[in-house]
Amino acid sequence: MPTKTFNDRLTPENKEEIKHWDKLLRNDNKAFANAKRRDRYHNLGSLDENISIDGRNTDLYELIADTAPNAEEVYFQNEMMAIIRNFIEDLKPEDKAIMISKLTYKPMPSNKLAKLIGISDKTVTTRFKKYQKMLQQQLKDYY
Repeated sequence: MPTKTFNDRLTPENKEEIKHWDKLLRNDNKAFANAKRRDRYHNLGSLDENISIDGRNTDLYELIADTAPNAEEVYFQNEMMAIIRNFIEDLKPEDKAIMISKLTYKPMPSNKLAKLIGISDKTVTTRFKKYQKMLQQQLKDYY
């Protein structure tokens, strides 16, 4: 007696279901192939693209680096800011104004700062450089 194959064991309902899934998967593959073709036309890389280097097939994934600092970085940033704050608080009021206005996001020009404080712009620049070096010495462990 001959052995039954997989196709021999299928009922007519199973055969219809297989035809249905074949058609559905074939249509899905068409949409995927069309999307890949559009990506190639517009020079867009896929998130999961097979590339071959020296005969090896690997997967290429685009990774987005996380810009959020971890706990250790936050701790060191806070510690560094405390050192800067304490350093500036120990200065004379004129020097405090120079350091604060020079260390902000958009530093104030020396000539404008000199007019506000009432000293020359060379003095402002000299004091800033002097205190900047002192501050760098205190912060050298954080580089």
